[in-house]
Amino acid sequence: MIFRYENSSCDFDLSILRDDEFCFSVLTRILGQSPTLTITDKSTFIICYSNAPHPVWIWIRDEATLGDMEMVYDLVKMNFGFEGEYTFNTKYFFAKYIMAREPYKITTNLTAYICPMPTKPRKEPIGHIELATEKDFELLSSYLEEFSHSVGIFPLTAEGARAKASDFIARKGLYFWVDEHGDKVATCNYSPVNEQGIINAVFVRSDKRKRGYGAMLVYEVSKIIVADGRLPILYADTDYEASNACYRSIGYLSKGCLCTIGRK
Repeated sequence: MIFRYENSSCDFDLSILRDDEFCFSVLTRILGQSPTLTITDKSTFIICYSNAPHPVWIWIRDEATLGDMEMVYDLVKMNFGFEGEYTFNTKYFFAKYIMAREPYKITTNLTAYICPMPTKPRKEPIGHIELATEKDFELLSSYLEEFSHSVGIFPLTAEGARAKASDFIARKGLYFWVDEHGDKVATCNYSPVNEQGIINAVFVRSDKRKRGYGAMLVYEVSKIIVADGRLPILYADTDYEASNACYRSIGYLSKGCLCTIGRK
């Protein structure tokens, strides 16, 4: 039986994601936040779309049969289409299944990392972390807009960046690294989700990079997450070796990969 949820949280047992809990930790968070649309059989697959401009998440069990994949493909095509309006986050084997039928390509390779025991970076810059507050609204807005354009996946407008900054400040999980001159030069956000602490919005101001600020900030925020009794988790662009090396150097361990696909 196929179940459909619209603009509501999902009442099914998310233990079906246990074997993929790290790669699909963001999906778990989205499922608890009343996403726009979720379609699932509660055992083999989950199709979930939060809202624009984010990707549609497609989780499918590793043991899925060709019949299962055909059914999920048909559901995705019926509800979202493959005309290019949507991108999709999924496992590689299902991405290949779609790309064999549609003019889609892999746009981003993602590695999921966990950090049971944060390790202090070898380079320890002078400075400290500081929680973002309302007084930081304008600065954070500008950083988020710059960050979104540097990543290039979902560039934010100035208005969108301001809305996101307001949300980060309200949730009280966005931290700055303040350098030896008192300048707030880097950001890192922590979102608690059950036993996990998801790290995102890791950004270092362009003129302050390669000084160890990003690694030190992520290390300090990771320590906060561990002290809260949660496991730090983050995603990194697999093809950007500098960031991957940075995360590995402070104790992050790779726990699997997935990809984003979009129209050619």
